[in-house]
Amino acid sequence: MTDKVYTQQELKEMADQLLAADDKKKAGKAAAQKAEEAKPAADKALEEKLGKCPAAALLVGNEKLRELFIKGKRKGRLEPAELSEVVDPLDLDGDQMDRIYDSLADLGIDIVTEDFTNDIPRGHGARHGGDRRDRGGGAGRPQHPGG
Repeated sequence: MTDKVYTQQELKEMADQLLAADDKKKAGKAAAQKAEEAKPAADKALEEKLGKCPAAALLVGNEKLRELFIKGKRKGRLEPAELSEVVDPLDLDGDQMDRIYDSLADLGIDIVTEDFTNDIPRGHGARHGGDRRDRGGGAGRPQHPGG
């Protein structure tokens, strides 16, 4: 081992580099810790909402349903198939299903359905002037004044 003699300036520069590296390391750890602290707060808020929703009793008794609600809340929506996959095996009555749908609505979770408006021929439907019954034509025939 060699005994190199460092100048005071060299020692100061080496110390500054070590301190800067340590500061970066601490900043990274602090940011990660802050993110971890924020996550439980968000989870806690969601847990609170789930505990107050109309289907709260159902959620307590079924982990899959609870996870589905959490997934839906994070995404803002659920596919009908996702909901059916979890709900169908539960064999729920109408009141329980109403509580599930009311809870989804309260939490701002949309059930995404396919858009069938592309299948409607032109001239029909609300996009093109509304239902023919609204115009009084009957049986698809427009009324002509005076005849």
